[in-house]
Amino acid sequence: MIDRKKLTNVACLLFGKNITRMNGGIKAARFKGDDMVDFIDSIEFSGNIIKIIPEALAFIKKHINRQFIITGEAKRKEKWDYPLEALREVLINAVCHRDYQAHGMVEVRIFDNSLEIWSPGLLPKEIRIEDFFAECRSIPRNKLIADVFRQLDYIEAWGTGTRRILDLCRDNNNPPPTILEKRGCFVTSFKRSEGINEGINEGINLLREYIKENSGRRVSQIAKDLQTSPKNLERWLKELKNNGDIIYKGSKKTGGYYLKRGGVMAG
Repeated sequence: MIDRKKLTNVACLLFGKNITRMNGGIKAARFKGDDMVDFIDSIEFSGNIIKIIPEALAFIKKHINRQFIITGEAKRKEKWDYPLEALREVLINAVCHRDYQAHGMVEVRIFDNSLEIWSPGLLPKEIRIEDFFAECRSIPRNKLIADVFRQLDYIEAWGTGTRRILDLCRDNNNPPPTILEKRGCFVTSFKRSEGINEGINEGINLLREYIKENSGRRVSQIAKDLQTSPKNLERWLKELKNNGDIIYKGSKKTGGYYLKRGGVMAG
């Protein structure tokens, strides 16, 4: 990674502070609805590629739903719109195997009912798109990056991650992801879990109990403590307000939510 006492481009991508000028980086956005018209949130991650992958995953978790499912065991089971390990696998592959000669960043596009990850560059000629999930073979485009990612346990060397993605989607009740080559990019598209609403009542009950024990908390604090997405919390609050279970008291800046009992504010 050093040539004539200077860092190579690969070294800068892996360990530099800002890699946007090298066609590196990840940009992510959450859109309202199912098309790219109205932005809810967007961000560009421009640190080195080791650092920005977990940052991009944190952005994804912020903007997808999580439900808590009561199983009878001591620990609640979490269920997300999309299997997090599958998203991590695809995002890491998008960064590791992209074409760094091609312009543009890796993109994460989050919609109401789907999530897409775009990686600049097409598949190696040795791999047909129709065989992508059927056969395991690792052909890294960027061998030095792949070697470092393997040492970090970001990837393995056998190409088995593609089968694991299918298994993770099946276990989470997601349809198999679709893959396409379009506009010079390799695109993986996930559809929202078909069973994500199963845990909504548990989420509402969890929020009711939280407000009962923590009167006057604001939305930001509630979302942080319950570790749920703003969209999830908004849905649960709406249900509780429509049912007359909670009331908001105070100003927008300092007020919070309280539980109502028999039409009387508790706490």
